[in-house]
Amino acid sequence: MAVIDDARALIESRLQELDDEERSLRRALDHLPRTKPRKRPGRPQGGGSQAQRPSVTSSKRRRSRKGGTRSDHALAFIEKHPGSTATQVADGLKIKVNYVYGVLGELTKEGKLRKEKRAYWPGG
Repeated sequence: MAVIDDARALIESRLQELDDEERSLRRALDHLPRTKPRKRPGRPQGGGSQAQRPSVTSSKRRRSRKGGTRSDHALAFIEKHPGSTATQVADGLKIKVNYVYGVLGELTKEGKLRKEKRAYWPGG
């Protein structure tokens, strides 16, 4: 039994040392200044200086696509199917209707399409 008592005393002594060390470390941690949490890995969200961003000119820059822009595709679809609605254009081009509304709105402003009720027609 003496061996067990010695082991118990040794463990309790070590636990007391660890408790003292934990208290000391917590006090040191409390005295350190707080900093921002590290950013998670992955793609950064916006931001950056103006020098890093491409300059935007007054005219809108459009990314060209193989076979033309979405505007070109939408215009061609409506020329082929006059009187189509935005939903029909979206289904025909296999893109989301919310995006089509923006494209068709721009084409209408440019005078390439005209809108009557819900239908779009070629020309102004």
